[in-house]
Amino acid sequence: MRLPAVLVLIVLTACSGEQVEAKQAVGGATGCPHVGGMIEGPYVAGESTARSIAQAVVEQMQWHDLQAEYDLNIRDDGDAWIAFQSPKERQDVRGGGGLTMRISKCDGAISSMHWQR
Repeated sequence: MRLPAVLVLIVLTACSGEQVEAKQAVGGATGCPHVGGMIEGPYVAGESTARSIAQAVVEQMQWHDLQAEYDLNIRDDGDAWIAFQSPKERQDVRGGGGLTMRISKCDGAISSMHWQR
């Protein structure tokens, strides 16, 4: 059975609209900037992708036994994700010391990375 052409057009239009809305929510009114020859972003649209990027950085920057003392938190900050470590609920861990970084949703760039006090 064939779908009428009008129904196919409506479905395609609805899907395109959802993609545009998602891009606008990430990159503002104009979406992520297009760079010639590159695939359009957002490259890091979901929290799970941001978590994977942050975890890879943490594994390179911090001793494994120290990583176990922190939880990795991800917070939506509009056009970026803020990834930060917070001490686990333990008596022997004092606040601070974890990594924090900003991950751009549009291109995945990491900025403002520093150790917390």
